[in-house]
Amino acid sequence: MLDAGDNSLSKMMATPNESHPPLCQPVSEASPDSHERVITNMSNVTCDLPLDTDTFGLTCIYGVIFSLGLPSNLLSLWGLYHLGRSGGGGCQLVYILNLLLSDLLQLLTLPLWIIYLQGGHRWPYGQLTCELVGYVFYVNVYASVMFLCLIAMDRCLAIVYPLSSRRVRTIRVAAVSGVAVWTLTFLFCLSGLLPSVFDADRLLCLEQYPVSSKFAYFKIATVLLGFLLPCAILGYTSAHIGVTLRRSPSLSDHERHKIV
Repeated sequence: MLDAGDNSLSKMMATPNESHPPLCQPVSEASPDSHERVITNMSNVTCDLPLDTDTFGLTCIYGVIFSLGLPSNLLSLWGLYHLGRSGGGGCQLVYILNLLLSDLLQLLTLPLWIIYLQGGHRWPYGQLTCELVGYVFYVNVYASVMFLCLIAMDRCLAIVYPLSSRRVRTIRVAAVSGVAVWTLTFLFCLSGLLPSVFDADRLLCLEQYPVSSKFAYFKIATVLLGFLLPCAILGYTSAHIGVTLRRSPSLSDHERHKIV
């Protein structure tokens, strides 16, 4: 009995069961066509993401930003107008004016995004309006960041190199820098948001899933150029200003903290 059982067991182990094929096929034995079919099927899958989870939170955030930001920026523009008429401000006036204009343009798009959120992430105004509003939104986000960097760099030059930087810190240089920032930001955002950021089937605006490889590279570039680089510039200028003020013997601690 035992010998017969051992012989039958050894036969089963030696002979593969043809009715049950192996669960996993080695990658080397799979045909290239099967890989292509798998990749094609994965690329055609649509992502049904729960887009309504952020409706309430983003609506409140956008509403508060719009309610506080619009009158604040208008009052700041009014103050800059009077400062410019009095002949003060210099190149800082140019940078701050561009910063306020970019913030205002961005604020004016927020009511449309609130309507978009309240409509269940469905853009009711068509493809052209979606592309235009999305383009304005992105341009002004990164233009604001760049103008903040210019303000920080100008402040650093004024404190660290007050005499040698006079030729650079002029209104003409500030105006040229402002035009350069707007131009580069326009081109950069244009390269990332074209050919389209509108999903005509689901009426999604700036929310295409899965994203194209071009838009993914654009978002990676925005992290590098719109976050990491500005953080490095602001950190360096602040540290440089702090070191220069600490080395100045003519300033008291109260004056140093006031300048910083």
